[in-house]
Amino acid sequence: MAKRKMPGWAGFLEGAALSLGLYIGFQCLLALLTLKGVIPEEMAFRFQAVSGVLASCVGGTLSIRRTEVGPLWAALGSAVIFAAALTLGGILLCDDLVWSKKSLILLAAALAGG
Repeated sequence: MAKRKMPGWAGFLEGAALSLGLYIGFQCLLALLTLKGVIPEEMAFRFQAVSGVLASCVGGTLSIRRTEVGPLWAALGSAVIFAAALTLGGILLCDDLVWSKKSLILLAAALAGG
């Protein structure tokens, strides 16, 4: 039995929630692997960027399957909500947020996955 497709915005939120959950899971895995010495600290940024792309890609894929707005708009909508959630989380959790080149690369990676 095939699942019904959701109206436009509902699939975006579902895809972004999956992306955010996966990204948080990847960050926990990164912390564990760094503490165990499997991944050196110099490689942590690359792991974060790749995990952002993968999480956004999986969320975009779910959004494509669950909405009827077309593949490009579904993936981009999910990726934009995911990047906005990451930005909002950073603003709310960090008192002295500094926008460095690495911060912008991480946001671009989150958007590129969509």
